[in-house]
Amino acid sequence: MEKNRGVLIDTKAIFNENNNLNSDFTIVSIGAGENQLEFIKKAKKMGYKVASLGKGRNSNEAIELSDYFSEIDTSDFDTIIKWLDSLKINIKAIGTLAGSCDSKTLLKLNNYYNLATSIKEELIVGMEKEVQQEMYLKHGMSNLKTYTKCEILKYIELIEDSQEYIVKPSIG
Repeated sequence: MEKNRGVLIDTKAIFNENNNLNSDFTIVSIGAGENQLEFIKKAKKMGYKVASLGKGRNSNEAIELSDYFSEIDTSDFDTIIKWLDSLKINIKAIGTLAGSCDSKTLLKLNNYYNLATSIKEELIVGMEKEVQQEMYLKHGMSNLKTYTKCEILKYIELIEDSQEYIVKPSIG
């Protein structure tokens, strides 16, 4: 696994079992801006075709390196699916290093194309911290809770000296 800008990329999913490359496969890059440029370069260096998409601040170099490009908003799942399906390509993996709404699109596309990193639909919540927290609590995956400064001060006597706490902004 590689970590870049807080998004995990399963690089093993890009290789076949023997780590041999196959130029019949396409890697999809959700985003074609500067943040995705290294991802696209690595995929091309490994011998893969690249289909990239993005709207707005795209990198000319990323577009030129891509075998396929479309100016589509990275959160527009339905349009992305229509475009990718129209290409009639063999998708090996999908990646994004940009985060934000791209991560939700990434997960949905992995499910749609039945890739190795598919997950249950109900676990796809994107970057909305409150929605993530609700899902974690619902499934018993965490007991993290969000409090305002006023709520913390109101119940300050409940905080035990022997217990350690993590306090951080709810955004970011």
